[in-house]
Amino acid sequence: MDHLLASEDEAWPLEKTIAQVKQMKPKYPPGQQGKANYGNTNFKLLGRVLEVVMIQPLHDILTSVFRNSICHVSSRPSKPYLT
Repeated sequence: MDHLLASEDEAWPLEKTIAQVKQMKPKYPPGQQGKANYGNTNFKLLGRVLEVVMIQPLHDILTSVFRNSICHVSSRPSKPYLT
């Protein structure tokens, strides 16, 4: 952890991330109302869950979502703003 605090960042494999998280104490007691702490670790874990459930790499899942869903954004308006 010292090397991270010294700005010597590196990409960690999921297993190393999980091992580090298991050693950490939560910022707030579980169930405390109105308190939350978000971090990249949560998104990394969510990405792995998606990969396991959908049996695809995360890159492919996100590409599919953004190409084939309501998240698709057109560069042209469907109706003219001025008539």
